[in-house]
Amino acid sequence: MPIADSFHEANRRNQSMFSHIQVGARDLVRLTALYTAALDELG
Repeated sequence: MPIADSFHEANRRNQSMFSHIQVGARDLVRLTALYTAALDELG
């Protein structure tokens, strides 16, 4: 496999991993907001 091909493959894999991380961070923000709202209602 040419070096350029393996570089593209690694780059593509990193891109998809990064988008997974972005989605996870968005979910975390949403969960934190829900958690804070729930605490406010309880408090």
